[in-house]
Amino acid sequence: MFCGCNEELPPQNNPANLFTSIIRPRYNMVPGVIEIQKQSINYLDVYFVFINKYEETLQSKINIHGTVAIQWVTNAEDRGNINTFRTDVIDINDIVFARQFDFSSSRLTIDHGDSIIIRYRWDLRTDDSTFLMQQFKYNLDRDCYVFINTYRDRGFRQISAKQQFSISAKISLFENGAAIIVPESIFTICFQSLNYGNVDQCQLINPDEPCNIIGQ
Repeated sequence: MFCGCNEELPPQNNPANLFTSIIRPRYNMVPGVIEIQKQSINYLDVYFVFINKYEETLQSKINIHGTVAIQWVTNAEDRGNINTFRTDVIDINDIVFARQFDFSSSRLTIDHGDSIIIRYRWDLRTDDSTFLMQQFKYNLDRDCYVFINTYRDRGFRQISAKQQFSISAKISLFENGAAIIVPESIFTICFQSLNYGNVDQCQLINPDEPCNIIGQ
């Protein structure tokens, strides 16, 4: 059960309403390495932060499960006939931060004002396996050369035009707790095109503000 000062929460307090939820998307790229013919990899890491806004401590057996929904928000010309949605499941393996989680008993404790963070890592493929990196429009970064293939051909690094995504989720944290509805939010993000590594020292992309790299 949920606990506050060793007492059950009042029945009128739905556990789903005891948290403030925040969505924080973050661009993540694994650089390419031409020596082993490995192409760069792009991710969108979506962090769901749940903050205990109840006056007291919440504690119960953990049972994280739920769903995440992401949609690429674009016009019909760029979208074509592809599926723009990605829907997937969330489970306990997606926890990246829980200050008081007892693995031996599977009990999760969240003090007032403390939080738990769940990360969903998206490879930018939709439900019909469309790879969105191949759908974006790109701008040239003329201050950065990269290897565009394994033959060491050089070209300018490319940064996608601004892309919009809507993100929402429905996630349960506790065994006996109701699902937390995370309302839809819209985010704008840019991505670096696939390549096999930098030719020279290029300016690093800020994962929190990736569109700033070429002044978008």
